[in-house]
Amino acid sequence: MAVAFTGEEIGLVGSRFFVAHPPIPLEEIRGVFNLDMVSRGEPNLVFCEGGPSAPELRAAVERANDRVGLDIRFDAHPEWLHASDHGPFLDVGVPALYLGVEDHADYHRVTDHADRILPELAARVARLAFLAALDLASS
Repeated sequence: MAVAFTGEEIGLVGSRFFVAHPPIPLEEIRGVFNLDMVSRGEPNLVFCEGGPSAPELRAAVERANDRVGLDIRFDAHPEWLHASDHGPFLDVGVPALYLGVEDHADYHRVTDHADRILPELAARVARLAFLAALDLASS
C-alpha cells in the first residue's frame, strides 16, 4: 500500500489523520518509508532517520543500497524524527524511516524552482525506498 499526505507544513495534518482514522489496522503496517526533500543536496548523499526504532526497515534499506550505492548517513539528525509525516507513525509504534536531505538556501522560498533539483538523486532515493519496501514485504 502506498499513501501520500498533504498538510505537513501546517502540522502533519494528513499523516495525523491517517493514524487517527486508519483504513487498515495500524498493527498490519510493516513499516513506513517517508521520502521528503530528496531532490536537492549533494548528488550522492541522503540522510536516514528512525533506524533505532525500526531495525528491520534500516536493514532493508542497507540491503537495497547494495544495489543503489548512495552515501547514507543514518541517524545524524534525531531532531528530524517528528518533523515530517513519519512522526505520527513513530508515535503509535509503527516502524518508520525518513529519507531526505539537509535544508538548502531555497528551502520554503519562492526561489525553490524545479530547475535546481537533482533528478538522479531523487530517482536513486526513490529506487532505494522501492527496493527496501519490496525486501520488507518479502521477508
